Amino acid sequence: VLESGQCYTGVIQYNPLATPESHSRIDSGTLKITYAEHPQTDKIDLEARVYHPNLLFSSSNIGFGCIPNGHRIVRNVTITNPSLMPVSFSWKFSEKSNVGLDVEQVFDIVPMKNVLDPGESAATQFFFHGHPNTQHHTVAECSVVDGPTYSIPVHGSASIQTFYISESEL
Repeated sequence: VLESGQCYTGVIQYNPLATPESHSRIDSGTLKITYAEHPQTDKIDLEARVYHPNLLFSSSNIGFGCIPNGHRIVRNVTITNPSLMPVSFSWKFSEKSNVGLDVEQVFDIVPMKNVLDPGESAATQFFFHGHPNTQHHTVAECSVVDGPTYSIPVHGSASIQTFYISESEL
């Protein structure tokens, strides 16, 4: 009980690990103050900002379509660090073999490892090597040190390119 003119200093505790996710977030709540023998209620809005190393990707799916047998094609993906700290990350493919070929013989990522400073963006190249008459699907996993793992589907196929021109229609 506080007498007139007295003040009270209290401690409000917050556990950022109460939510196991590793994405940056803002948690909010309200502290409600009630008074004995008085109808007044006061509320104080509370906010906690939890920062984790995170990344943003310009594409969430890498599709190469169908390319001619024996050709190679590249797709660029821009990766941005929206975090307040440097972010270190590396790539791997979730599947090790695909239609009798190692996935690394079909797909490639350059660079496989990188570090981005806060607010920095960089291009990452995804390559598809068109082995004759095949279809390939895998998932590229980007693992962030002390952060989440992002999964990006990657797919492409290679085939003989055949074209026909009608002599009767132009």
